Amino acid sequence: MNGFTMLIVLGMVALASAGLSLVGSRYTKQVQRDKEQELLIVGRMYAAALQRYYDSAPGNLKRYPKTLDWLARDPRFAGVVRHLRKVYPDPLQPDKPWGLAFDSNGGIVGVFSVNYAQPLGPASPLAPVADARRYSDWLFLADPKLTNFTLSITGAPP
Repeated sequence: MNGFTMLIVLGMVALASAGLSLVGSRYTKQVQRDKEQELLIVGRMYAAALQRYYDSAPGNLKRYPKTLDWLARDPRFAGVVRHLRKVYPDPLQPDKPWGLAFDSNGGIVGVFSVNYAQPLGPASPLAPVADARRYSDWLFLADPKLTNFTLSITGAPP
């Protein structure tokens, strides 16, 4: 009888393990999808803030910021002008800096994640690149019509 009870317990443990592994993989995919959505939101916030920075330039000389910190506190004005509440980290890799797109003057015209993982699929019809193979292909530009820019993953102009 003891051997039979032990087999029943082992079978129950095996079923519980299989169930937990299924739940775990679904949970992992949901967490990744949530991070994708957060990347889309934060990336669009940066794109809009970069465009506001450019549009709000005093005088006729329109330029993009040299650092992302300038979006949180615009140094061109005597008072406090914020285009972003704070400098937000990359939702996919908070410990790494954003990849940056620079114009010919060294101004930041866009941001992108330096995460080279593959997206789960079309996470959103609003994704910047629908058929992107990596998250780093999702480029959030101040003006989507911009074509003359260089990408840098070091955070410094090339």
